[in-house]
Amino acid sequence: MCGDVEDERQNDDEIVARLLYIAGAHGVTRETLTARTGSPLASDDARPAYMAELFRRVLNHAISDLHAIPEGYRADTIANQAVVFARLAGFLAGQLPPGDEMMRTTLEALLDGQAEPARTLQRLRDRDHGHSHDHDHDHEHDHDHGHGGHHHHH
Repeated sequence: MCGDVEDERQNDDEIVARLLYIAGAHGVTRETLTARTGSPLASDDARPAYMAELFRRVLNHAISDLHAIPEGYRADTIANQAVVFARLAGFLAGQLPPGDEMMRTTLEALLDGQAEPARTLQRLRDRDHGHSHDHDHDHEHDHDHGHGGHHHHH
């Protein structure tokens, strides 16, 4: 049992070292990394909150870029951002061992993400018009999309 934890930790370190090495080819180095004062993830229970916050930060960055782009060029930029983030998702998933099911989970998350704007828009319209729906119209299935067990609740 103790050896398993040690092997898992060594495997974890090897994966992260390999990721940093490969990311270096894209200009990511220890010097370019954002300094962290503490771990953004304290436990597995905190994983859904970490993922939601990471999503919010990256979305905020993308939309901040859009505000700096002249009108008429923003819709194309949204398409560019989608391609870049899909590429990044594949790049990160590709760091994990092949039998890990990560690519399937990543593709499911991509499809779920594509449907999310319509669900969110409906929820916002319902809220703004005084309706209350405590269910998710087109997300009736109950399986994990790599959100750390987090399901979308409205």
